[in-house]
Amino acid sequence: MTLKSLFTTAALAAALSIPAFATAADSYPEKPIEFIVPWGPGGGSDLLMRIVSRHLETELGQAVPVINMPGASGTVGLREASRRDSDGYTISQIHEGLLIAHHSGVTDLNWDDFDVVSMMTSDNSVIVVNADTGWETLDDMLKDVTSNPGEYRMGVTLGVSHTYGQCNLKNPPALSLAMWGMKGLERGYVR
Repeated sequence: MTLKSLFTTAALAAALSIPAFATAADSYPEKPIEFIVPWGPGGGSDLLMRIVSRHLETELGQAVPVINMPGASGTVGLREASRRDSDGYTISQIHEGLLIAHHSGVTDLNWDDFDVVSMMTSDNSVIVVNADTGWETLDDMLKDVTSNPGEYRMGVTLGVSHTYGQCNLKNPPALSLAMWGMKGLERGYVR
């Protein structure tokens, strides 16, 4: 199976498995299908939806615009998607960010407020360092950072739930780890 057919199959499965229009599948789609990406342009979620959108437009002969609605760890766009009719003309995506946002009190939305029709990706969040540090483990890193307060920075994506785990690294009182944040094209220094 080619990458194109994989994306097309996944997108079609997502669109066609929504019960509200299963009986009208012969005439579907009659209008554009909107992909709401609840994060800003340029990230992995945005790029994935743009690839799927491009192939789905070709396959269905209908526009599939990607609409970025970032904010509040993805909950702004997901709130909008949750308000739309379940008619197959709005598709969005969720990942662990929604779960963290829900359980940390950012939103009352949760994964079960949506009908999950397809798993598109699976990824892990990891901490990476320059190979020249000599650190082999997280303990090695924490020991060095603790011994050298203010000497190290950690790059994070500001305003998203992934930062929650990175902020927890700052909890030990002796650990002084500054965060260098990226939000779209803006940079900010966070203490």
